Amino acid sequence: MRYICIIVFGILISITGVTGQDYQPFFPDFYVNGKKLSLALTGGLRNARFSNIDFNGDGIKDIYAFDHTSGRSLCFINLDESEGIAYRYAPEYENIFPVMKNWAMLYDFNKDGIEDLFCLPTTPGIAGIEVWRGKRQGGLLSFSRMNTPFYNVLAIKAGSQFTNLYNALTDIPGIFDVDDDGDTDILAFEIDGSFLTYYKNLAMERMGWLKPEREGPAIQDPRLCRLMRIVTATLTC
Repeated sequence: MRYICIIVFGILISITGVTGQDYQPFFPDFYVNGKKLSLALTGGLRNARFSNIDFNGDGIKDIYAFDHTSGRSLCFINLDESEGIAYRYAPEYENIFPVMKNWAMLYDFNKDGIEDLFCLPTTPGIAGIEVWRGKRQGGLLSFSRMNTPFYNVLAIKAGSQFTNLYNALTDIPGIFDVDDDGDTDILAFEIDGSFLTYYKNLAMERMGWLKPEREGPAIQDPRLCRLMRIVTATLTC
């Protein structure tokens, strides 16, 4: 009898077909003592790093948060209310970010007015920095990974070959214009963690946007370093 039921069930499936229901996110409102909790569904943050970016193209900087503990990207829209600071949790923008671990930050390295994404390489096991260029098409924000000569991470010359610009898997690099020449430089610790290395961006000197060259250890003030050129880097963007 059991085998007959199985056969009948199989025939019914093949005739009628079985399809799952489409999942549609549902975000109900939550209230406490009559007051709406606008950020009740964010899920909380344990170890977050914050950056600014204009998600909706209204000319007002919003907030992007990457939570190290959960690996989540969280987005918050600036409501620009005259009565005070107010943000709306905006999960609809989270799917524009790749799956990341450990750290991520936004910084407009090419000065086009759209922040770019710097993160731990999505290729497992590489201690370096991956860059995703931010762009806006038809009002929609997106990111595309930049191609480089070494596993699509920031690379520097090593003899006749390329190698990764080293940044430990657990470290967050310094990404900003160290020497005030208009391009984006990088500070990162050496493998043993004893020295902070200054990677000077030669974009202004050699035309481009990310052409790092290892300058040497940074001493106390990041602007001070041994100006000893060790390798010359070129990177295709």
